[in-house]
Amino acid sequence: MELLFIALPLLLLGTLFFDGSSDNGDDDATPAPNPGTTPTTPVVPVTPGTVGGTAGDDDINGTNGNDIIEGGAGNDTIDGLDGRDQIFGNAGDDSLNGDSGADNIFGGSGNDTAFGALGNDSIDGGTGNDALFGEDGNDTLTGDVGADSLVGGTGNDQLFGGLDNDSLNGGRGNDALFGGSGDDLVIDVFGQDTLNGDAGNDTIIAAELDDELPLDLFGDVVNGGAGDDSIAGDAGFVDGAADTLTGGSGNDSFFISASGGAAGQSIIDPTVITDFTDLDRLEIYIDRLDGGTELSLAPTADGLGTQVLIDGVTHAVLLGATAVTLGQIRLSADQVDGTRINGTSGNDTLFSNGLDDFLAGAAGNDVLSANVPGTGDATLEGGAGNDTLIGGAGADSLFGGLGDDVMTGSVVISAGNSDAMFGGFGNDTMIGGNGDTMTGGDGNDVYRVNAALGTINVTSFVPGADRLQVLDTGTGAAQALSFTTVTAGIQVLYGTNIVATLATTTPATFVLARDVSIIRA
Repeated sequence: MELLFIALPLLLLGTLFFDGSSDNGDDDATPAPNPGTTPTTPVVPVTPGTVGGTAGDDDINGTNGNDIIEGGAGNDTIDGLDGRDQIFGNAGDDSLNGDSGADNIFGGSGNDTAFGALGNDSIDGGTGNDALFGEDGNDTLTGDVGADSLVGGTGNDQLFGGLDNDSLNGGRGNDALFGGSGDDLVIDVFGQDTLNGDAGNDTIIAAELDDELPLDLFGDVVNGGAGDDSIAGDAGFVDGAADTLTGGSGNDSFFISASGGAAGQSIIDPTVITDFTDLDRLEIYIDRLDGGTELSLAPTADGLGTQVLIDGVTHAVLLGATAVTLGQIRLSADQVDGTRINGTSGNDTLFSNGLDDFLAGAAGNDVLSANVPGTGDATLEGGAGNDTLIGGAGADSLFGGLGDDVMTGSVVISAGNSDAMFGGFGNDTMIGGNGDTMTGGDGNDVYRVNAALGTINVTSFVPGADRLQVLDTGTGAAQALSFTTVTAGIQVLYGTNIVATLATTTPATFVLARDVSIIRA
């Protein structure tokens, strides 16, 4: 999965930035499988508290206690097993695995590979070109000296690249990444993250640059630091989702993703760039671009900055920049097999052509439908008013906008692909099935799932304000509701079926009887 996060954004950045000056960071951050335990030398026995290892290539397994394991010289393979272990690779190219427990792992000299596995781990690669993987838990990874590759995994991680040209990928969770000195690649497209390039000509990516990845629904803070940096963020389709970007000193290139929408789509939160200068460049990526699309500039309300507008909609705010020219800004888009279909200020009914169309309802209480013959991935935006949006056979994106909207995914009405729904402002109702992703935004929202159609993913459930409805269309007795805690939040079960995953929701605030109801039909 991390390979997609890294290779695809680099490809797009290389083709879309003005001068193509992305850094030569190491982009090989794909997690390797956990090290095996097939020994080529006899296994060194260890008891809790014992320091093991020889001058050769050792294969050392810990115990279920709190071990202190030292590999010594040689290319060692060490597995801490259970317990709060301290593992020292020392000299050589070592493979180190903390396994379960909150472990401290030190690679030492050599090109080491270290896995935190379960627990809140601390991993220091030492000298050499190391590959560090936090995996589960809230981990701290430090590359130290060498061109290192760091991958946080799940949990709220801290990654420090250290010296040289490092590659950092936070993974899931709310992470803090610091590239350190060198020309670093810093990536995190999931969670509410803080990304720092520090010194060097860095490439920093906090936005999804491909439709295959879900939209980032949390606002990131990105700091390029010194050097000529390439920084990618995104605008917000839900409240609080836009990124704040700071280039730092140097001639920086900013890239903003408004993917999921088209020219003129409503942006609730525009991206903020805090230090845009006459030497910087900005590129905005949208899904659809035609000859009539208008790019314009306007002063901010206080007169101290500049708004960047596409067809009259603000996509970016450049703080403190009053001498910006259109020559510093460029629009780019995919070649999409579809058309834009616009509504009016009245109550419109719009249908997709079955391609990758964009339906814009504008004002009024509109009905927008992609449920027509064809397999295109349509984008539906209701705009102002109380709108009804219906997905089709493709992987559609539904944006309610202002008003109390009703959105229905294609899984519910046909054997379609999974859809993404964004309520925006208002008290919205989202109806979905297996694989659909729902984000309510502001207001008291309802998320409805058919118990027979799999699991929905809710990204912004607010206990006490929002409600999950489980629709049972069967003829048998009603099943019991229950929930379990998982890494991603809470999973709600109807009988033995998982019907919803509520991301970021915790048992401390979730009340099953209040927040979930059953509908028999």
